[in-house]
Order: sequence, then C-alpha cells, then structure tokens
Amino acid sequence: MRRLVLLLLGSALMLLAATTEKIDRQISQAQQEIEARKNALQNVNMTMDELGKSIVVQQENLKKLEGKLANLSRSIEKDKALVSQKERQKESLLKARRETLDQRNELEQKLIKAIINDLAFSEILGEQGEVASEYDILQKEALSTLRTIVIKESDALKESFYNYVMKVEAIEEEIKTISGEIQILRDSKNRIQELQAQQKADLERLNREKTLYKKRITVFLQEQEESRRLLSSLSKTKEEILAEEQRRKAAEEAARKQAEADAQRKSSIAPKNDLEVKLIGSSYFEPKTTHYKRGKVDPPLKDFTITIPFGKYHDPVYNFDFYSDSITMRPKQNNAIVRNILDGKISMADYNAITGNTVVVEHPGKLQTVYKKLEQISPNIKKGHRIRKGDAVGRAGEEFRFQVEYNGALIDPLELIRM
Repeated sequence: MRRLVLLLLGSALMLLAATTEKIDRQISQAQQEIEARKNALQNVNMTMDELGKSIVVQQENLKKLEGKLANLSRSIEKDKALVSQKERQKESLLKARRETLDQRNELEQKLIKAIINDLAFSEILGEQGEVASEYDILQKEALSTLRTIVIKESDALKESFYNYVMKVEAIEEEIKTISGEIQILRDSKNRIQELQAQQKADLERLNREKTLYKKRITVFLQEQEESRRLLSSLSKTKEEILAEEQRRKAAEEAARKQAEADAQRKSSIAPKNDLEVKLIGSSYFEPKTTHYKRGKVDPPLKDFTITIPFGKYHDPVYNFDFYSDSITMRPKQNNAIVRNILDGKISMADYNAITGNTVVVEHPGKLQTVYKKLEQISPNIKKGHRIRKGDAVGRAGEEFRFQVEYNGALIDPLELIRM
C-alpha cells in the first residue's frame, strides 16, 4: 500500500513538473507576444512621427498658399482700380472727341455758307457787269478772310479729333493689356485655390490616418497590458505549483522513510505491485482546432469581404505574426446588420475591453458562435434569451470578427458559412 502511495506521489510530482513546464512555455509565449507588440508599437510610433512631419509640411504649404492668394487678390483689386481709372479716362476722351467732331461739323457748315455767299456775290457782280464798288470789294475780302479762318479752324479741329482718336485707341489698348493681366492673375488664383483644396484634402486624410493609428496604438497598449497581466498570473501560478511541489517532495521523503522503517520491522517482503501511472501532456503554442464537416449556413453579413482570415496571419501594417482565432469581416454597406446564423441561446451580450461589444450564442450539437467588435448590440439581445436563425444580433462598424467553436475547439468559420 505504501509503495502505491509512493508511486502516486511520484506521479503527482511528474504532473507538477509537466504543469510547470507548460506554464514556462506559456510565460515564454507571453513574453514573445509582449516583445512582438512592443516592436509593432515602435513601428506605429515611427509611422505617427512621419505623419506628424507630413502634417507640419502640409500646414506650412497651406500658409504659403494663403499668402500667395492674398497677394494675388490685392494685385487683382489694384488692377481692377486701374482699369476703372482707364475706363473713366476713355469716357472723358470719347466725350471730348464727340465735342470736337461737333465743333468741326459746325465750322464746316460755316465754311460752306461763306463759300456759297462768296460765289453768289461774285456771280451777281459778273452778271451786272458793273465795276465793283469799294463796299463790294471789302465785303468780298471779308468773305474770303472768313473762309480762310474757317478752313484753319476746321483743320485744327480735324487734327484735334485725330489726336483724340489716337488717345482713345491707346487707352483701349492699355485696358486690353490690363484686362489680360487680370485674367492671368485670376487663372493663377484659380490654380492656387485648386492646389489649396487638394492640400486641405491631403491634410484631412493625414489627420484621419493619424487618428486611426492612435486607435491602433490604444489597442496595442490594451493587448500588451493583457499579456502582462497574463504573464503576472502565470508567474504566480508557477510559484504556487513550485511550493506545492516542495510540499509533495517533503511528503514523499517522509513516506519513503516510513516505508523503510516498516520494512525493517517486517520479516517478510511485500509482493511487488506493478501499478503503472501514465502522464498526459498538452501544447499551448497554438489554440486547439478541429474541422466541421456538416452542412453550411448563410453568413452573418449579406455583402462583405474578409480582411483577416482564420489561422496564422502576418500583419503587413504592424509587421508581426499572430494566430487569428476568428475571421475579420468588412461589410460593403454602412451600418450593416449582423444576423444570427443558427437557433440557439445567448450566453453573453456585453462590452469587453479587448473584444468590444460581444455576443456569444450556444447552439445545439456543441456548436458556439461569437460575434466580436460589434458597433452596436441589438436592444433585445440579452443573456439567457433564446434567439432564432436570422435574428439581428447588432450592427457592424468598419469591421467585425466572427468566431466559431465546435466541441470545445476552434474551427475555421468558412467551414460553417457559405461564401
């Protein structure tokens, strides 16, 4: 009997040693995960720094563009004022030209009248055949002098009119040139405004990326803290197991000494006991998985794409490997409804610091579905309530995660749902 006790104690110590070894593996894995998340966090921080620098450059460019726009606006207003001034000068010259033309026409009428009078007077004298009197001669000379004066005034007005025409044409040419310059300035202003709009859009995009990376940093820190808590818990568990191992070793040593003492007192040796104790180990490096070969059902989303598959996955953004226990689904429509895939009973409907809004449904046949990272849980989804196939579980945001367990082990959800 004592030999059986010793064998059981030895088996217990072996189990403790195996458990300790398993915890050591878990601790090592947790440390590796912490280191991987630390490296990924450094990569994200580097990206954040680059985004910050890009944002500063874009902001400086926008300030420069705003200065250029202000200068262009001032130049355009200045040229507009100059055009207005030239337009007023043009109107003044056009008015003077019209007045000159009127004066010229008036003088021409006077000249024509004087010539007609002169001709008429000469013709009258010729018909009469009389010798012109002194009065007639003076009158004729006066008409001739008047005609000369009118001709000179008409020529002066003609030259003045021509000068006005030349001035108007010069001003019109200046107005045309300034208007062309204004158009060039307006075109430049439009191009700068387009560039400004594009840079504002780029700045908004950079700020959105910065916000997204901040959220990712928060998730990394949360996951890192979870890993630290797990590491701390594993370390405490290992200490407790080691303490228990010390107590069992002490008990084994006491039992061995008692058995030796009893053997010395006995005259016969107890028959040999061939009791055999076996040790069963387990692995922690990857979660337990299995396959599901029954019929498939409709997926929880109507239209979607899969961004992260089930199983081993390399994140291209954070540049580290991990094991995905679910599939990450991205709906093609905003506020998409997430529906339950089979009849069952709700075992959880609550918010979790790591998985966000989460709903767990237990189905017949040892099947369990988990809906994680929901944007919103439907109001009628409560723990303990029955739920039917097709009922709304909640709404999805940009992405949500769908996990399936069968008979206590994870399966690839694509083995259950139709694509």
